[in-house]
Amino acid sequence: MTENAFIKWIKDEAKDYERRKKAMAKKKEEKSQISDGVLKLVNITKELTRQIDESGIRYITYDEIHKVKDAIDIVVDESGIQYITYDEIHSDYVRADDPKAFKEEENG
Repeated sequence: MTENAFIKWIKDEAKDYERRKKAMAKKKEEKSQISDGVLKLVNITKELTRQIDESGIRYITYDEIHKVKDAIDIVVDESGIQYITYDEIHSDYVRADDPKAFKEEENG
């Protein structure tokens, strides 16, 4: 390898290293955007499913189910998602900007 080819190779490797370093920083930043509510919901749901796997549904308490419901409510509030409207029945959630999202009628 000539000196010029070696220097070019070093420069290319340095550029590639910087590109990888920036990509890792961006990926790390994306991971940190998980809210506490989402993390709580994931952990509570994981624990509930672990208990179902180990002892079956028979031993799941209402309190454990209620914790999951509370965690879902926190995630819904944090993320601003809305119910979807199906003929005056509210069912699944959608993003607030979805045209099917439930809109409260204004009186007046």
